[in-house]
Amino acid sequence: MGKGLSISRFKPSVTIFFSLPSIFFLSIHANASEWQLINDLSFSARAAHDYASAQQQLPAPTTVWPRPIQMDASIESPTAQLDWNVRSGNGFFPGFETRVTEGPSLRVLQQGNAQHYRVQGQLGYVADADADVHWIADGSFVDVALFNWQLGAGAVPRWWGPGWDSSLILSSNARPAPGMYLERRRFTAFATPWLSWLGPWHAVTFMSQLENDRDFAHTLLWGARVTFKPIDALEIGLNRTAMWGGDGRPQSLSVFKDLLIGDDNFSADQPGKSTEPGNQLGGIDLKVSQVRHQQVYACYTQWIGEDEAGGLPSGFLGLAGCSWQTSDLTLPGLAGMQLSTLFAEFSNTAMGGWSGDANFGSAYAHSIYLDGYRYRGRTIGSQYDNDSKTMAIGWLLQVNPVRSYRFIFRHLDLNHDDKNPSIMSNNPVANSALRTQQLDVAMAQSWQSYRGELGYIYNTQVASDTLFNSQSTWLAKFSWLLN
Repeated sequence: MGKGLSISRFKPSVTIFFSLPSIFFLSIHANASEWQLINDLSFSARAAHDYASAQQQLPAPTTVWPRPIQMDASIESPTAQLDWNVRSGNGFFPGFETRVTEGPSLRVLQQGNAQHYRVQGQLGYVADADADVHWIADGSFVDVALFNWQLGAGAVPRWWGPGWDSSLILSSNARPAPGMYLERRRFTAFATPWLSWLGPWHAVTFMSQLENDRDFAHTLLWGARVTFKPIDALEIGLNRTAMWGGDGRPQSLSVFKDLLIGDDNFSADQPGKSTEPGNQLGGIDLKVSQVRHQQVYACYTQWIGEDEAGGLPSGFLGLAGCSWQTSDLTLPGLAGMQLSTLFAEFSNTAMGGWSGDANFGSAYAHSIYLDGYRYRGRTIGSQYDNDSKTMAIGWLLQVNPVRSYRFIFRHLDLNHDDKNPSIMSNNPVANSALRTQQLDVAMAQSWQSYRGELGYIYNTQVASDTLFNSQSTWLAKFSWLLN
């Protein structure tokens, strides 16, 4: 894996363009309803969605992204958007954002009446530390309505869990892998009294194919999640993912059945080890919210098992946090505040780390799939990879419909055990123990058909020979809504 490309690698005209002072006054996210195309991940869109849902303006889950189809406005004519991103280094973590790639991209979205079908094509020219310079189609998909379900195919970014800074099972840290998916279109309750107590619910499942440049080429990644709200204040998510199949590995329907029922965990000396279906993760997340006038208070947690005991997940990775949102905040120089979101989040990605009986070098690793729970060199789960203790404190300010700010402070104890006995336990973020503090700031504004963001990230320490290799990083994003 190469190091992050610098701005100087681009043509001089591009560098000059992004050096113009005007970029300081351009930013994204300020008007999520106008700007957000389907499946985008953004802090501001998430903040607005969570706040509206808690105030019961939106009967929708807040711990799964993309949202149910019913939450997206119908677009009956093609919508096109041109994006261009530039960054100066690679010392950053995306959080609840689509991972930044360098270079231009164009996407076109078309929806049928009543969203009976959706087509989005996205083509980008990428210069990224975890991929060669080439064209990619991340974000492209096509799906159709089948009664109350949506069947589709494409490379769709997903986020499962209540965290703002990270998700332990499925986050935006890795690029989305292409595959097929089936998800419920709505977030409504069962009509039958036998199941109506579950409250509004949503379900999604997918089967994707990972890259060919790994130990078992074209390994399959399966995932399933059910989200439900038995009471207004409580949202529950149940998750499972599994790597299985691939060139040279069994991948019949019988093998997949064994994987579904959990008949796939064998110790090294058991005869079934050679045909073990795959590498599984599973667990639960909870979010409790309370509304007081214009204030929304929430606390959440996520527990993902990297092992199995008695048919249930074990060896847990843990995440916990709280958030506070208000639309009634007055600050000097920021009159007309629309929404303020403050969160604090903690995570531990060592197996059993929260219980004090940590099993280092095992999270996101597997004895058969030695490249681990990763896609193109990045973990599909936590952006900090294994054996890391983290704290993040963030403040998101939506000043008005066209301007927003973001401030995130992170205290990171990466790969804190400093044990990497083999490739399967290697942490690509930090090959050895690294303690660092990070300041992540961004300013935001949109104007008519244009939007942009200028961000700056500073790290007190970095690992020069890994993905996390830049002490000071500038990020510039520019978008042009063509129609």
